[in-house]
Amino acid sequence: MKIVPGPEVSSTSKLCCSFFLLAAPSFVLGSIGSNLDPSSYSNVEEFKPSHLSFDMEVNFDTNQVDGTVTHTLTALTDEADTVYMDVWDAVQVYTAEYMVLSMMDMGNVTTMNSTLTNSTLINSTMPVDDECPTNWIMVSFEISTPNPNIGDALAVALPCTMSAGTQFYLKLKYSTIQDNTAISWMTPAQTAGKVYPYMYTLCQMNFCRDFAPMMDTPSQKITYDATVIYPVALAAKMSANITSEEAYNETHAISTFESTIKIPSYLIAIVVGDLVTVPLNDRLSIISEPAYINASVAEFEEMPEILDIVEDYLTPYIWGSYALVIMPPSFPWGGMEHPLITFASHTLIVGDKSRVSTAIHELTHSWFGNDVGCQNWGNFWINEGMNTFAERKTLSILRSVEDMKIAYYTSNITMAGDIEDYGVDHPYTSLNPDIGDDDPENYFSKIPYEKGSQFVYYIESLIGEELMEILLKEYLEFFMQQAITQQDFYPFYEAFVLKNFDSAKANDILNKTMWDVWVTEPGYPPVVQDFYTEELADAESLADDFMAIGVGLDPSDILDLLNGTVAGKVLLVEYEEYFDFNPDQKLLFVQTLRKNESGVVDATFLGFVDAALNITASTDPYVRTEWYQMGIEADYDAVMDPCYEWLGYQGRHAFVTSTFKVMVASGMCDTALVWFDDRKDFYNSYVVSGVTKALEPCSA
Repeated sequence: MKIVPGPEVSSTSKLCCSFFLLAAPSFVLGSIGSNLDPSSYSNVEEFKPSHLSFDMEVNFDTNQVDGTVTHTLTALTDEADTVYMDVWDAVQVYTAEYMVLSMMDMGNVTTMNSTLTNSTLINSTMPVDDECPTNWIMVSFEISTPNPNIGDALAVALPCTMSAGTQFYLKLKYSTIQDNTAISWMTPAQTAGKVYPYMYTLCQMNFCRDFAPMMDTPSQKITYDATVIYPVALAAKMSANITSEEAYNETHAISTFESTIKIPSYLIAIVVGDLVTVPLNDRLSIISEPAYINASVAEFEEMPEILDIVEDYLTPYIWGSYALVIMPPSFPWGGMEHPLITFASHTLIVGDKSRVSTAIHELTHSWFGNDVGCQNWGNFWINEGMNTFAERKTLSILRSVEDMKIAYYTSNITMAGDIEDYGVDHPYTSLNPDIGDDDPENYFSKIPYEKGSQFVYYIESLIGEELMEILLKEYLEFFMQQAITQQDFYPFYEAFVLKNFDSAKANDILNKTMWDVWVTEPGYPPVVQDFYTEELADAESLADDFMAIGVGLDPSDILDLLNGTVAGKVLLVEYEEYFDFNPDQKLLFVQTLRKNESGVVDATFLGFVDAALNITASTDPYVRTEWYQMGIEADYDAVMDPCYEWLGYQGRHAFVTSTFKVMVASGMCDTALVWFDDRKDFYNSYVVSGVTKALEPCSA
């Protein structure tokens, strides 16, 4: 392992400090990792992070971020001598500097970029060890790779032994490289406007260690501030409040940001591009490239009403402002719930507000995940299951209970596919798997969302809607700003039930809850719940009607059949009702056709359905993806060109990777390889990785 004593750094106007260069101490490795999060090397049970201070430049000439990050840390023990952090190979660390805080009464402490008050600090009076330097000094560090699934371990040797409670700074000078899992650099051609470049970060789950060296674990919540230099023609936004914005020189601007509410590292985010902002009211705004802004504002004009609904059902919104940032076409997710700025896919802009549920989902994360969140990725359902329930409760208030149930029903089909892909007995079909040394991305699926939300829905069926609303309010107040596990959650739930019911009824509810079965056991949800509605019945019935007359269909008879009778068959399908279906009904119609195993759904049959309903031309992202994949499976050539264009119009992981998997499973490796070669420069690195893995059988 290489020991790096940290060479002297020349001062600049941007990155400056004074320090004494000491001889590198002998490197003694302390404890690595913690019991809180197996996916992080950070020894957070020995050193607690409280604040990060970034000073960085976004360089579009080299596609890299250069700067420093200063960590405010507190020693939790008297013995620890090494700070461990997380880093990945796309981050190059050049120097590490140390300084202990010397003031017995801290008052206000000025960091590189902002002033921290006592509320930001762990203690206002702290022990200070006499031998610990109170000026910046260089310290040694080394980088190793104990587990390549979670990146690299950065070990920083401390120059002295500190007493528990001592607070100190570690400042790391670093830069990133272009091939980076956390940062996406987009050429003008990859944006909507085609004029300016664009960059954004996406840190969930373990990717923030590829943005900067840090204690990258959801078990720790920190505040942060940042000073960012970027091209003057562009705008910069972060998951923090902007505190200043001005010209830096003729070519660059400089902005400062401050996040005063604690968040886990995966919620740190920045976006820099040709961005315009349109307020919806005094709290909410829409941000996008100019090409998307008018359509985006129209699509999401209900967001103020939605925020009011959520606040009424849950608790007051704690973050101040909220902006929905409509991202460029290659953005890999439907949305990402950073505080203050949610990133959302442009595929949600369908013209009829029908995909607003994704925007609701990201907004309700302001309570579930961003405020009260999971301690590690094995408890991911505490973020996503709780939040999906809140999303659909909001949808039921905004739209209807039927819309909520349709969302549960159609998403349950997707979850079932994920369970079957893993295998019913696979640990990752549990809500609380032991991820161990594995990459937590391998656990990412619909299961934490859907099985988790069905569990919360089931609890509501046991205690009633009124008490469920009270439970969620008390949960958010009790665990505010904490990172928890299901072992923390259950005692709270048990106490709530015992408080609100007599002993006999409470024990009956707790027994019926089957907490351990729902949370720890693999497989399908242990209770099948009724999400069926008349609207769902209509969609499935129409699909069944089509399949009933599709047996032995002759391609030459399709148009005649649609217009009347042929060969003794009468068209009994009143197919016009399809056009009155909402998008989830249309999705269920396609899903019903796709899961049929009778053999009727072949290329001829799909041509018949298409002639009636023109689904190949659908603009709904979920419907068209499902239809194209079914067409590939059935060798229906009419979907191939539209599918190819779809895979270049957007880069959502859920749509792109699954489609390539279907192509491989359908024996279309040659076509899949050509299509991927055409599109891979357009996709986010996360999607490139997923598709590359999906295509592995093609090279076997």
